[in-house]
Amino acid sequence: MLHLSRTAALILALVLAPVAASAALVPAEIDFSLEGFRGGPVNFTSPPVMVSVTGGQGGGPVTALTLASSLVDTTVIRTFATGTTSRLTIVAANGSANFTTGGGALGGVMPVLGLASYHRSTLGTPFDWLVPFTGTSQGLGIGGPPITVDGAFSGQELRLAGNDWTAGSAVVSTFMGAMSTRSGSVMAPFANGTAFSGGTIQLVTPGSIQTLVASSPISETPVFATMTVRFMPEPLGLAPLAGGLALLLVALRRRS
Repeated sequence: MLHLSRTAALILALVLAPVAASAALVPAEIDFSLEGFRGGPVNFTSPPVMVSVTGGQGGGPVTALTLASSLVDTTVIRTFATGTTSRLTIVAANGSANFTTGGGALGGVMPVLGLASYHRSTLGTPFDWLVPFTGTSQGLGIGGPPITVDGAFSGQELRLAGNDWTAGSAVVSTFMGAMSTRSGSVMAPFANGTAFSGGTIQLVTPGSIQTLVASSPISETPVFATMTVRFMPEPLGLAPLAGGLALLLVALRRRS
């Protein structure tokens, strides 16, 4: 039977306890997608970044995910030969976030920074319709009241409504009765005894953009942002620590 000395037990406790209870900085890549804009989804990916994860080791649930602002960002310009919009410019980045479970699915508030710019011509007059994704406490990835932007003539508006993020299901129901759904997931990021390697956490946030004339909606388009955090293999610097612990256990077994 193996009997650990007090010193050995203390060493193991100091090494292993933070892994089970504390947040850990983990290398990852982030895939970001914006749906609901002409020309198809806007997809962009971050370079390798560090994110903070709490929980998940040993088969337990992930209880928190923390991200710094602007880990992933893009600027996309699309031009069109037909339609009311001749040019669409999208500038987007993630805001800072501290997602938690809160007794349910992992989720929380993370503003989608940036805007969509619609270059249009109304009654022969060109103009740029600038629609911010978020305001001070509202918008895509936050929730709150809709963001309203006036158009080129009196009574014309664009209205963007948003919600917060979830690893569960996100649903958009338009005023016309249409319904769209996207789902997030937490895919065993710490399986096979390798902490923070090879898994993913996907979160989604629903929204919509309405066009209104005289305060009455005439069209509504569902908008979704999806963020997938893909964990990369843990740093090689952890391997010597694991090897040292294994040798310590072998030595103690031989002495017992």
